[in-house]
Formats: sequence, structure tokens, C-alpha cells
Amino acid sequence: SANLNKAKANNYSKYLNIDQLLSLQNTVSSFEQEELIFIVTHQSIELWFKVLILTLERLQTKILGGDNDIINLTNDVRQCCIFMKTIIRIMKGIEALSSSKFNNFRHCLKSASGMQSAQYIKLEKILSFNESTNINNNLSSMLMAFIIE
Repeated sequence: SANLNKAKANNYSKYLNIDQLLSLQNTVSSFEQEELIFIVTHQSIELWFKVLILTLERLQTKILGGDNDIINLTNDVRQCCIFMKTIIRIMKGIEALSSSKFNNFRHCLKSASGMQSAQYIKLEKILSFNESTNINNNLSSMLMAFIIE
């Protein structure tokens, strides 16, 4: 029984690359816990950006391809909204840091900013309200309606 549990744990860890994942949080300041909260929060958001972008691109492809299955499209939109709400909830993790605690290690970031995230920029483009194509405007409007719901 113990060997079976160990085998399952190893498979879980291997499948999810847990050791590699947990090695990616490299603090550089002496304020390790506060910096770790910041890093884990932002890395988690980047992972959810990846899922959200993939789902939005799939949804755009369906719409542009003429998919008229309203139930299927609505489910995809709802899924996107769930992912967006998840990102918003994860962002709340930053609230655990007071501005003074954040400022203790902010200098380590130098000029780095979340606005430099390639995925954030891509997501912003996908959801842009300023695009000339109606697909982005309609998709953004649908998502906002579901998020507010």
C-alpha cells in the first residue's frame, strides 16, 4: 500500500513536473516570504494567461469559422470568464503585501513591470475594444457580460 501511494505520488509529481515548478521561484532579496508571495502570484497569473489565451483563440477560430452552435460558444465564453475570475482572485494574493513590504524588495525588480508580460500584451490585443474587427468587440462584450453576471 505504501509503495502504491509512493508510485502514485511519483507519477503525479513527474506528470506535473512539480520539482521543476517549485524550483522556479528564485528570490533575490532578504525579504524572502514577501518576495515569494509576489513571484508565486505573478507566475500563477502567467499560467492562467496561457490557458485563457488558448481558450480565447479557440473561441475566435470557432466564431470566424462560422460555428453557430450557441450552446457550445456560450460554454466557451463561460469558461473564459471562469479563467478571468480565477486570475482576478489570484491577484488578490498581492493584497497580502503591504506597500512597505513590497517596497522592501521592489528595487530588485529594477524597471520590470507586469505590463511587460508578453502574454498580458497578447491578451490585451485579443480583448481590445479598439480593434477594427467586430470579432474582438463582440467577444469582449460577451466576456464582460458574463464576468459581471
